[in-house]
Amino acid sequence: MTFTFPASFSQHYSAYRTAFHRKPAAWFGYAFFILLPLGLAALAVVFAGWSPKEVWKDNWGLLLGGPLFAVVGLPLLHRMNVRQQRAGNAALSNEQNIAFSEDGIRTWGPLHNSSVLWKGITRVVETRKFFLIYFSEVHFLFLPKSAAGDRSTLDSLRDFLRTQLGDRATLASSRGAAT
Repeated sequence: MTFTFPASFSQHYSAYRTAFHRKPAAWFGYAFFILLPLGLAALAVVFAGWSPKEVWKDNWGLLLGGPLFAVVGLPLLHRMNVRQQRAGNAALSNEQNIAFSEDGIRTWGPLHNSSVLWKGITRVVETRKFFLIYFSEVHFLFLPKSAAGDRSTLDSLRDFLRTQLGDRATLASSRGAAT
């Protein structure tokens, strides 16, 4: 099975954010930067007898800074990271091709050609918009589901990946959508 698609900045960024949100560290970070400041403020009001105005007056930087970093700063950092990955990388400015075979995965374009055996793929995760093909905990390729075209092609790809990867494939059922 071969898939061809343009790897646009927005798709790359969306795949990057999707992969980020699949990590426990991401949710720990959100809890730290959002829930911790708000939880400490709530504890100060409930148990220390502070008024909400006192909490806000003394801790507005913490109460705004942490959540603002989580919801604005992190996405901006991710955008900068993807932009840096793509800067000067002419291979990403052309159409991308991914072929799945009995041996493994081959990716190519006008400026690159790469093959990886199935043993070199740590896992494949299906999300709502992508198949994320991991080579390590942080390095992955993405295949937009839109490149597959129709549902029967997606079902065939899922079945093929299950056969090749077994429990290293986290995929939607042939009838359901992935999260």
